[in-house]
Amino acid sequence: MTMPTTMTPSLKEVVRWVLSLTRPVHTPLYFSIVMRIIQLSLGIMIFGLAVQAVVTVIMGANQITSTLITLTVLAAIKALVYYLEQFSGHYVAFKALELLRGAAFSQLWPKAPGVLRSTKSGELVTSLTRDIDRIEVLYAHTIAPAIAGITVPLGFGIAWGKLYGWQLSAIPLVFGLFSALVVPLIGAKKSFTATQNVLRKRRELAQHVTDSVFGAEEVVSYGRQQERLEQNWDIAGDVAKLAIPAAHYRALRRGINLGLTYTCVLGVLIVGIASNTHPTNIAFIMGGCLLLFDAPRGLEDAAGALDHSLAAARRLHHICHLPTTVSDGTLRVDRTHPVTISWDNVSYVYPDAPEKPVLEGFTHTITHGEHVIFVAPSGSGKSTAAQLLLRFDNPSSGEIFLNGIAISQYQLAELRQAIALVPQRSELLTASIRSNLLLACPDATEEAMWQVLSVVHLDQEIRRLPQGLDSLTGTEVAGLSGGQMQRLCLARALLTQPLVLVLDEFTANVNAELDQAIRRSLAKYYPQLTIIEISHRAHEYNEKQRIIPLFS
Repeated sequence: MTMPTTMTPSLKEVVRWVLSLTRPVHTPLYFSIVMRIIQLSLGIMIFGLAVQAVVTVIMGANQITSTLITLTVLAAIKALVYYLEQFSGHYVAFKALELLRGAAFSQLWPKAPGVLRSTKSGELVTSLTRDIDRIEVLYAHTIAPAIAGITVPLGFGIAWGKLYGWQLSAIPLVFGLFSALVVPLIGAKKSFTATQNVLRKRRELAQHVTDSVFGAEEVVSYGRQQERLEQNWDIAGDVAKLAIPAAHYRALRRGINLGLTYTCVLGVLIVGIASNTHPTNIAFIMGGCLLLFDAPRGLEDAAGALDHSLAAARRLHHICHLPTTVSDGTLRVDRTHPVTISWDNVSYVYPDAPEKPVLEGFTHTITHGEHVIFVAPSGSGKSTAAQLLLRFDNPSSGEIFLNGIAISQYQLAELRQAIALVPQRSELLTASIRSNLLLACPDATEEAMWQVLSVVHLDQEIRRLPQGLDSLTGTEVAGLSGGQMQRLCLARALLTQPLVLVLDEFTANVNAELDQAIRRSLAKYYPQLTIIEISHRAHEYNEKQRIIPLFS
């Protein structure tokens, strides 16, 4: 099956998309911009007045009380404005994080788990965490500094020109605009390209770490620990090398801005003396120039973060706009009708390996209340046949029917509520046993929870725990063994009262005696439940269970 492709969006389209998602924070963002402009302007005035006061004293004036009072008032106002700028800026940043993450998850959720066919899990994790964090920087440290970086030098250059003459103000005006409009563009294109390469390599590193963590048992069993570590360090080294060009340009821009600051101060002094400008006026502008370049310097810092933000936004846009290969149907599942499932000449190939069919010409029918076991070695398509039933993806050819109706016509939520899957790998939240059970059925009573735990022979073991159902479990808690966690997942699936139960090696971590006890309980308490089991072995099953061998 060929995965549809998406066209690469333009930078304008990406920015418009991000702005549309974060529209609720635009008003507080405008407020933050105004506060930043006022805060920077007050800082320039304070520095200018302070230097002017020093020169006034040197020239013999004894009364500077009014200047000190003015400085005190301006400093207090600046502190308040700075607080408002920081508060509104961080509100915008964190609210933008919430909006972006919510939008990303809402767009990815309907595509799961099929989206993993075209995007690796490690890359998804990176995009949904680090990439969104980098886009948040666009709001916290880019937009306001960019606007203020242009507005403040321009405003003060014009104001000084009208007050003290254009000859004197021309230097800070030209230098300030050069710092705001030209310096950030130095190496911008190459930095953006380098940053895209860095983020791509970082996603590769994240995927490598993800694979190593989830495949730790296999890595250790084959003695490949050192090899995986060396591969990890090689990728990390590539990340560092790819980041060098952007870092060089950031350093260059910082050096140019620093040079512009002191050159501007010196230039004002020289021109002021040559034009016979009053010393206190020269001092005021010189003092202001010391802080004038804080505004465009913020823009230069923003340029350094902008390449990361835009590259991350482009990647997130790509992830969120991956094509939906599984479309939703319109029909509801009739839970009163006896279940019949049919695979009609079903074949499936992965998009990146069309020459190697995972499943080919699979045709079988399962009737109501049957316990069927797909038996085959790894890679034979037994899990794929079951996953296609849950519409993780569409078959490359053929059709699957539920009660004589193609499953593509059912609503996805209805279909997946009627068919419960217990995967081989136990997936539990780091939370209480009760919370993990309620995740599947929020309205379940405690009596119902104990009933399903009894079916999987886990009730007595949980009753012996100090906190019972409120005991913690999950991937980060060693409260339950692997076999207990696997049985808890089975109990959670039973709690949803499914019509069909798909079990993928569900007793891999339990002994043979307990395996048979669970099977007897399922047959006793759920005689009408249709069970599809996936297994590597065909022994220890009874005559009531039908075995379907699969071979690739």
